[in-house]
Amino acid sequence: MRKKSLIKSLALISILSSAIGATAYADTATYTYKLSNGKTTFYNDGTNTFYQDIWTNAASLWNNTHYVSMTVGTTNDFRAGNTSDSTVTWDGITNTTWNTSTTLITSQRSWVNTYYTTLSRYTTDIIKGIATHEFGHATGLQHNSSDPSVMYPYTFSYNSSTGVYTPSRPYTWPTTADIAGLNSKYGPAQYSAPIDANPQLSNYSEVTFVDPSWAVEYDDVKGLGQNADLVVTGEITEKNKELKKDANNPVGLQTVSELKVDKVVKGQGDIATGTALNVKQLGGLDTNVAIISEDTTFLQSGEKVLLFLKKNDDGTYSLINEDSSIFTNNDDSKSSKSAIIQYKNLKSNLVTDVDTLTQSLK
Repeated sequence: MRKKSLIKSLALISILSSAIGATAYADTATYTYKLSNGKTTFYNDGTNTFYQDIWTNAASLWNNTHYVSMTVGTTNDFRAGNTSDSTVTWDGITNTTWNTSTTLITSQRSWVNTYYTTLSRYTTDIIKGIATHEFGHATGLQHNSSDPSVMYPYTFSYNSSTGVYTPSRPYTWPTTADIAGLNSKYGPAQYSAPIDANPQLSNYSEVTFVDPSWAVEYDDVKGLGQNADLVVTGEITEKNKELKKDANNPVGLQTVSELKVDKVVKGQGDIATGTALNVKQLGGLDTNVAIISEDTTFLQSGEKVLLFLKKNDDGTYSLINEDSSIFTNNDDSKSSKSAIIQYKNLKSNLVTDVDTLTQSLK
């Protein structure tokens, strides 16, 4: 069985539910880390009044829940601003560093990505929703894909048949599910579970969690393929080949693994069978730094995979929405008498094969 993402062993999952009318909704799940006394001060680092206003608005919405207090100040521990990066597939992101002994947050940084937010489909309300989503992560909330929530992971949904982008985060403010999550974390009946022991993190006094708001949700492999620069099958020949460090990068640390190409499904160019590609993933584990994301499962040596990739300026490749673009050999197909090899997505469990995918992209 494939090893689970590191973050899943650390997350505190809330299992309470709250009722809205006749329908019951689960609390938005929370991470182990939290704000001390539910309070924080952030430096509003927006480059103009528009981007400053979205963070001010986001703070006020969370303050209105009465479980947290976010105020503007001059601190360097928590900054919120904007950046522009065309090589990533997120339109917002929050990095939260916390002490593994106390579980208290020690520093944070939130961005919106103006490469996306300046596109015509991004209205002011949608951009405000991204900022509110990221400040939700800053309070300790996880993504919520099943209930009405501003913590929905995606901003737009892409229709592969029409090429149309539709807003997919209908709530730009904290909903009942989100408030219930805050209640479980900061309310009178708050509950703190012990952190699961994890040998890979035992030597780190601090850990950073990375929480993106993905710009686009792809409901099928055709949509992923249409938006990928390169789609290939192959084998991971070297995991953790390199750690790319960049203090100016919003994540700061990326893990590079090597893929040996078996077949090119899309994007021939100079890529041929046997070509070795360097594939980057969010975060990584360095001697003194641990940066991880719930959306990233690090590639492992010997894995046979189908990957949907974007090409970077430095010649490396990045995965579209991280785990959403990793398809591994479907174990169920190994016992089949069919010669067709199926691949299953790590995140959605979508299944495809090379022939079907190739036909859909014609």
